[in-house]
Amino acid sequence: MISSEPEEYAASRIPQLSSLLAAASTCSSVLPNALAKPPPKKVLLLGGTVFVGPALIDALLANGHSVTLFNRGVTNADWL
Repeated sequence: MISSEPEEYAASRIPQLSSLLAAASTCSSVLPNALAKPPPKKVLLLGGTVFVGPALIDALLANGHSVTLFNRGVTNADWL
């Protein structure tokens, strides 16, 4: 029920408003960190010359990671 006096109504809503403001300030400090791009990583890829390897290497490099490829049988792969 809404009070006839706006001041009384506003005073009754202060606890709810303060908790909403606290929640909003928490979200505003957490969300930018959650949406930020992670720092580049050093990735060791075992295999990686066939099947999904080339696509995985391209995706890692496109995201700024450094990639070390360890495989057997292929040396000086120019397509990397």
